[in-house]
Amino acid sequence: MPNRRVVLLPEVADVLRRLPPEAKRKVRVALAELRRDPDLGEPLERELADMRRLRVGQLRIVYGGSPAGPRRTIYTELERAARQR
Repeated sequence: MPNRRVVLLPEVADVLRRLPPEAKRKVRVALAELRRDPDLGEPLERELADMRRLRVGQLRIVYGGSPAGPRRTIYTELERAARQR
């Protein structure tokens, strides 16, 4: 299977730049794994049923067109965005 393209929103790129070096490395490794296998993460439910998430330490990469962020806020922010569509 060919590698897929991963596109980061500008806000996500800013978050990634501000991460400590070890967390940044883990996120980059996870993004490389997602390029090879987009079904790697777990499916989400309800309003976010068309998306998946991948745990990377304290961060969550939520994809299907969505950003990564801290686990305590990422799902709330995504649900809010889904309701605004």
